[in-house]
Amino acid sequence: MSLSHKLQNHLWQRLWLAMFFLLVSLGGLQTVVANGKVETSHAAATCEQLDPKVTLSDPNGTLLISKGLNLPPYLEDDLAGRIQRLKESGVHWVRLEFVATQEPGAGNPVSQIDLAYYDRLINGICEAGIAVLGLVDYQSLKRSDWALNNTASADYVTEFSTVAAQLTEHFSDRIGTWEIWNEQDLAGTALTAESYATLLHDTYWAIQNAAKDEADGQDRVVFG
Repeated sequence: MSLSHKLQNHLWQRLWLAMFFLLVSLGGLQTVVANGKVETSHAAATCEQLDPKVTLSDPNGTLLISKGLNLPPYLEDDLAGRIQRLKESGVHWVRLEFVATQEPGAGNPVSQIDLAYYDRLINGICEAGIAVLGLVDYQSLKRSDWALNNTASADYVTEFSTVAAQLTEHFSDRIGTWEIWNEQDLAGTALTAESYATLLHDTYWAIQNAAKDEADGQDRVVFG
């Protein structure tokens, strides 16, 4: 392994450790768990507050597991049938990517995302008692200049964090957990450790600022 590869791996390891302890200390990273039936005594009034738990048999009786599904946003099947299949599969969390499909409006980058479509989809998911992990990543903007040198420019970070904040506000009562980027260490979607740390940091605080007026005053944030 070359010195540059060793240094890059070292940076990634330090980044993951630093971000893990940062998010835990801030209360931003919590275990997302879902499997089996939702405990009615903990049923939330809104989808944003859903946190279904299943305890497995272990010596302490406290082992929790998560059962979820990665749900592509743009499917051609009927929505009601899709929601029903999720319920029949015992899924209580879905990971949903926000994908830009249209040109942005002037000064409003979130307009790249078809919010009317996501409203219908997420409302159906929530009505079924299923929680949503919102994924904001390289498909949430109609630009990919970050891929030129695996570095998100200051302008890109600003636009990206703005979209995340606007989504947080729009879905304030329906989504309480957000994932930032996906496979940032994989060829084709990679960012340098330094660039991803900046993106994660700025987006984390943009989300928390947008969520400050929610009932719990914050949203959970996890990294890719």
